[in-house]
Amino acid sequence: MDPLSAISEELAEIDGQIADIFRALSNGFQKLEKIKDSNRQSRQLEELTDKMRDCKRLIKEFDREVKNMERINDPNTSRMLNEKKQSLVVHETINVGTETTQALKAQTEQMSRIVNELDSIHFSIKKASKLVKEIGRQVNF
Repeated sequence: MDPLSAISEELAEIDGQIADIFRALSNGFQKLEKIKDSNRQSRQLEELTDKMRDCKRLIKEFDREVKNMERINDPNTSRMLNEKKQSLVVHETINVGTETTQALKAQTEQMSRIVNELDSIHFSIKKASKLVKEIGRQVNF
């Protein structure tokens, strides 16, 4: 039997929902790494952000329930609940960091494409400028 179930069915249910969201986030971030299209990456990041919001809401709900139970539980139970709460916060922090990293990676790739495009435009302008000068010389003769 799950230690949380022994303390509170509601806490066990919230914990299960949070665990499901963590699994979905982990799978979503793995899927995000494989997506090459920036539009699809953005949509995936939005979905992951929504899941993280749900997770944050559940963690706050878990925290409220723990605080309510701290008044009626013994110190060992309170300690276990606080450790579980801290574990959830650590997971949430890791997910936020992963999301931030993915967003920065996508932005870096986008900036790289923009720089390449600007280099191409600059080269085309130089080439066009040389052609205009050459045409100008030929017209003068």
